[in-house]
Amino acid sequence: MPLGPMKTKAQKKAGVKTVMNEWKAGKLNSGSPTGPVVKSQKQAVAIALSETGQSKKQSKTKKATSITATPNTRAAAPPLRTPPRAPYTSTSMRFGSGKSGAHRIGRK
Repeated sequence: MPLGPMKTKAQKKAGVKTVMNEWKAGKLNSGSPTGPVVKSQKQAVAIALSETGQSKKQSKTKKATSITATPNTRAAAPPLRTPPRAPYTSTSMRFGSGKSGAHRIGRK
């Protein structure tokens, strides 16, 4: 049974309690109401935290949206781009010095 939005810690705690009571009674379904009955306590806890908005996945997305939705934040600046590199002009810079560059141009 999906629970509504919860604001306070007491509401979240009560929501977890209702889900765990459903699990204990054998009426907690995974996914939709027609889905299979949850038998694992760990899975029941995961469903309870997810429905109350306390799971890591949901808390991260809620924090991210709340941070970006604040009116006091500035518009994000475009990412800085580095200027393109100038082409090499001398052959020593292109091929290195000594043996390391000799194989590139076909000399031994």
